Amino acid sequence: MLAAVVGYSMGRWGHRRIEKLQISAFDQISKQLRRGGFFQVLAIRVLPVAPFSATNILAGALRLRLVPFAAATAVGIAPYIVTFGVFGRQARRLLSNPSPTDVALAVGIVAVAAIVAWLAHSRWKYA
Repeated sequence: MLAAVVGYSMGRWGHRRIEKLQISAFDQISKQLRRGGFFQVLAIRVLPVAPFSATNILAGALRLRLVPFAAATAVGIAPYIVTFGVFGRQARRLLSNPSPTDVALAVGIVAVAAIVAWLAHSRWKYA
């Protein structure tokens, strides 16, 4: 969260210089972020379509409100933190003392994460 707010602040501080940059890869993301709402930021966080830092700087440069940006960032990165925490714990057990149950749980965690990513991608298309 600290990295997100620092990047946002950098974009806010240098918004005129950032707006002058013509980076075609970020045009679509800029269009989505210009709508400026919680759900637009959340969609970009859930679907990793741009580097985390670049999204933060763009959000600041586009003058998005800080509270919706920070809230959407927190909600958007929470599933990744939980998944990596659970998967890391399971991977440690799998490597130290593998059992059929541990293998099945690891496969299940990966499958659930893949299904959630696929559903998010199919649900939120970028215009």
